[in-house]
Amino acid sequence: MKLFRIFLFAIAALFWSGCEESREALLSQADASMQKQELAEASAIYRTLYNRNPFDVDALQDLMKTSHLQENEEEYIHWSLELLKLRPWDREANLAAAPYYARQGKWDDAMVRVLMAFQDSVFKDEKLETIEVLQKITSGIQAELPAKNKEKS
Repeated sequence: MKLFRIFLFAIAALFWSGCEESREALLSQADASMQKQELAEASAIYRTLYNRNPFDVDALQDLMKTSHLQENEEEYIHWSLELLKLRPWDREANLAAAPYYARQGKWDDAMVRVLMAFQDSVFKDEKLETIEVLQKITSGIQAELPAKNKEKS
């Protein structure tokens, strides 16, 4: 009897595991949605992939991309920070995180993110874009310094 129950559980597990769509099928659906500019649908599919495997770097990158295209900055930052937990060198995620940290006054974190982005920049235009972000952050630091000096006086 005990062996029969184990057999039934094994059969049920096989049945349920076979019911989920494969990763490739979901990616294909998401790609089709992206081509049709159905960003919410594509994002939902990428979120399903992420929920199945929170270590799926491709799903995180695609969630960043769809939230950026939807101009949803909050989600864009969220997915960028999640990606940085797995790939701390990711250029795009670092460029998203740097201004986020700068706005919070976390200048050290912002600078680290810019430097990490610069290290992952391969082409000249990528390096120039990273330097532009660095200039914006350093101008924010410089603007904050006189205010701090006035407070001390």
